[in-house]
Amino acid sequence: MPQPEFFVITGPNAAGKSSFIRSRLNDFAGFEVIMTDVYKDRTKSVFDQAIIERKNIVFETVFNNSSFKTFIEIAKKAGYKTNLIVLFLDSPKQSPNRVVTRFLEQDGLEISKVNVEINFNENFKNVAFYHFYFDRVDFIYTGIKGENQNVMTLVGLDVQSYQSNFYRFIEAFAKFSFKNDKLSEEAYQIIIKNDNFKIK
Repeated sequence: MPQPEFFVITGPNAAGKSSFIRSRLNDFAGFEVIMTDVYKDRTKSVFDQAIIERKNIVFETVFNNSSFKTFIEIAKKAGYKTNLIVLFLDSPKQSPNRVVTRFLEQDGLEISKVNVEINFNENFKNVAFYHFYFDRVDFIYTGIKGENQNVMTLVGLDVQSYQSNFYRFIEAFAKFSFKNDKLSEEAYQIIIKNDNFKIK
């Protein structure tokens, strides 16, 4: 029986989480798709049932508090392969601007600027602190409309692939994670050096 997979799609408000999932419906066919802002209080019960049934799971969240690490721990204990996909913007200013655009163009959720900025900062902090819980982490820049740029892939505390870039988010992530012992020195040096890198 194949190993079930648990994908967490995270990012600040208006980073394109729902659009990312919709664009990959074929890849996620048969998955239990759990959107925390839709399921709210039902999130845990839907997740637990999916685990019992050994379903593949896609979990969309802003990851603005550390309680979500419980879901990761449950999935790992149940033998799931865990994947984190970080859809990132380069600064807190990008997030509220895109929230306004989304609300006007798509009738999206209306969220205050203060909450958007809080969510951006909390998402950054939690990704930096808890990324190593996952078997694999992909960082994808979504700040250009209609484009997804896979900038970096981590496995554990180490870099598997890295694309040279000038995104402040990635540099800040490296410094914050390394300072808090959540990134290896080799990985930190690869990111700070900012040259293309891939494990052969």
